[in-house]
Amino acid sequence: SLAGALALSFLHQAVVIGVVFLNARALGQAFPIQALAVFVPLISLAGMLPITMNGMGIRDVLYVLLFGQIGASRDLAVSLAMLYLAVTFMASLPGGVVYATRKSPARRNTP
Repeated sequence: SLAGALALSFLHQAVVIGVVFLNARALGQAFPIQALAVFVPLISLAGMLPITMNGMGIRDVLYVLLFGQIGASRDLAVSLAMLYLAVTFMASLPGGVVYATRKSPARRNTP
């Protein structure tokens, strides 16, 4: 089960790297995939620190710092961070609606 969890973790990070790559392309930029493979997991890890809400602020600063190292302007890096947040929100929205509208076992009317 550990190997399965590790494989899913790598798959998840690959998808996130792909999303950031496609977001950058949508903004008219092409960053080396090797840089994304280093930056994105670091940004994701830092975003999990329980010091800000949903990692906001930390994630944005790291986008500016790390992507600035490979030539991205501050505006582009912040736009990339905000676009990633928007894509994540939109992808999560259907699950949130399902969760909010389902009845919990305690609220069901069962005899």
